[in-house]
Amino acid sequence: SETAAGPARALVDYLESPSGPPGADVLAALDRPAGELAGVPLEWWFPLHWRLLSDDEITAAYRAKELMALAFAAEPAPGVNSNEARCLERARALSFLGRSHEALADLAVAEEEARTSERKAVVRKLIADLEFSCGRIERHVDSAAEREGVNPPEADKRFRELIEGRSVAIVGPAQSAVPHGEEIDGFDTVIRTKHLSASLEGHGEIAGSRTHLSYYALGSARHLREGIAEALADGSLQMAVFRTSTYAPSPAYLHRPGDVRYVPNEHLGGFRSAQFAIQRIIYDILPMRPRRIKVFNIDFFVALDSYRPGYLAEYADRMVEQGYVKVLGSFGHDFLTDFRLTRLLVERGIVEGDERVTELLALEPAEYLKVLDRRR
Repeated sequence: SETAAGPARALVDYLESPSGPPGADVLAALDRPAGELAGVPLEWWFPLHWRLLSDDEITAAYRAKELMALAFAAEPAPGVNSNEARCLERARALSFLGRSHEALADLAVAEEEARTSERKAVVRKLIADLEFSCGRIERHVDSAAEREGVNPPEADKRFRELIEGRSVAIVGPAQSAVPHGEEIDGFDTVIRTKHLSASLEGHGEIAGSRTHLSYYALGSARHLREGIAEALADGSLQMAVFRTSTYAPSPAYLHRPGDVRYVPNEHLGGFRSAQFAIQRIIYDILPMRPRRIKVFNIDFFVALDSYRPGYLAEYADRMVEQGYVKVLGSFGHDFLTDFRLTRLLVERGIVEGDERVTELLALEPAEYLKVLDRRR
């Protein structure tokens, strides 16, 4: 940071300051060509991206992430055997920049050059995930057999029965002015997030009343343990699905074989990011070849309060009781990448969206970021 000067100095000073929004000099610096910002260390771009997000400067935050990706892309492609992590990260950066053809070409060379079967498998996985990010889902769907064995056979069988060849509604927690409840309940399988027995009380008209599967991420799996067990026990939930990293050998909420399943395969194509819940669910169920997928009640976080009343109430209460402090809720995720992916999947007829989803996906990505800016 001591060598930074000019526009780069403004960015470094902002990042090193303890608090406060960016000044006009910071925003002007981000508009400069990448070559004029060489004084910003490469690994500073990511914390700068998150600092700007935390200050609700969304467009500026994604400009910082773009500049980081450009810095990665400007490097010579590293060999997969000499620096596997850098090789894969550069491919993700190229994909983020919309240069997926370059990323996939580099990875094809890396797969050929990889000296071990394990390294070849890692490269093949990233190829499948970057193709998925482009809306080309075939390689991901065809690789379902490779993920068997993570779950007990009863869980795999039950999950397949709920998804394969069936119509699936993925219902988000956003507030909605449109009563979708009857349509949602008409789907063969209804999937939600953070579902508890009382979650739908007073919301059936907009969100429906049936729930077959619910997905829980790291925090909700820990803090809602008792509520999940209750929902499985009373039948308001047929299967709880957790991220593999929440795995516990003897989960207390296991009532019957097939009650609990762990996601066997995470999408690893994001550039320094993981998918939000809805996109993660789509990624997880597509290999089971559902007949139809429709997404309801999500707004891509354009509302200042994107959740219907009460959705996070019990979760927040449990966090306070257990001494946790909630930090930036979107940390580790990427609004823009998930918006682009959902747009591609809808355009290609792989996924459908309700009226609000369709309306928002008509925005260009830059317009979407400006809408997020206006939440301030």
